[in-house]
Amino acid sequence: MSLISELIAESLREGTPIESLLRKAYVVSRKLGLDDFSKLMYQELNGYNNTNDVPVYRVVKGALRGLDDYNGWIPTVIPHELEDALLLRRLMQPVAELNVIYNSGEDPLIIGLAASINEELSKVFMGPPTLYGVAISRASIYKILDNIKTSILTWALDLESAGIVGDGIEFSLTEIETAKSTPNIYNFTNNFFSNVEASQIQQGTIDSNMEA
Repeated sequence: MSLISELIAESLREGTPIESLLRKAYVVSRKLGLDDFSKLMYQELNGYNNTNDVPVYRVVKGALRGLDDYNGWIPTVIPHELEDALLLRRLMQPVAELNVIYNSGEDPLIIGLAASINEELSKVFMGPPTLYGVAISRASIYKILDNIKTSILTWALDLESAGIVGDGIEFSLTEIETAKSTPNIYNFTNNFFSNVEASQIQQGTIDSNMEA
């Protein structure tokens, strides 16, 4: 079975580790000289360092929560004009870490805010110093993982449709040239980015503090 056929079959099989799919897709894209796609696969495996590189499917919107001494994380109403700046988050962790977070079963998950933001929010709400966080649903993590799997499947099917199947883990010069000259293959990653400025969407790191 060719590497592309394996990738398609494993993308359809329930229980295939997403890391395995990413590694295989990374090998294929490197062999075909598809630099943008291989970069995406590498960053999914290892995490993102630059907010400009984070694809739109990793942008999530949560709800503001405040940490109450007696009741834990409680819902907090946020001024409308601050919603996008505070509640839209780019999740930059490696996919393996997202997988562990999803499998933890915790729901919702809390993304901590910087100390300066906590201080400003305490002033907005005219209350004592309080810790605030952005609560995101477990389903939003699943959506990211599922989007990655579906994207790899779609990409592999596009390769197969273009006659790019490989021989073992090798590809012919004709297949390499076809991959680079077929727009929906070479430009596949264009689907994952928008014109939203990086400054409008903050980096998100999921805390170990979960709402009970």
